[in-house]
Amino acid sequence: MRVGLIPANPFEPIRFLDIEEGLKPMQELVGGYIEAVRLPDIEMYVDEEGLLKGLPLNIRATLLYRQAVSEEFRDQVGCVGDAVAFGGVTPGGKTKGLSKKQEELLINLQLIIDAATN
Repeated sequence: MRVGLIPANPFEPIRFLDIEEGLKPMQELVGGYIEAVRLPDIEMYVDEEGLLKGLPLNIRATLLYRQAVSEEFRDQVGCVGDAVAFGGVTPGGKTKGLSKKQEELLINLQLIIDAATN
């Protein structure tokens, strides 16, 4: 299954990986129990206990998330730690890999961050 690993460190690039389906590979990528972040165009898993662990803000995952929440919550919401982006979940509950369009969304996000930090 194709996923995008979005490191919390903004200087590390987003990496596309082919992993086995299942809970364990996702948990290994985020470093703990997973929490789903459902967005209109893409979904992500983040570390459920990231705030308790004091993980750093993930600016790229936060930007994706803030596009999907109402304006009143944008200043309150932030994703911490590494995030794993994937293509969503089927009606039967099976996790889907990223589509080409979703990969392009993440590539464009990386380009925006690169332009802002250079």
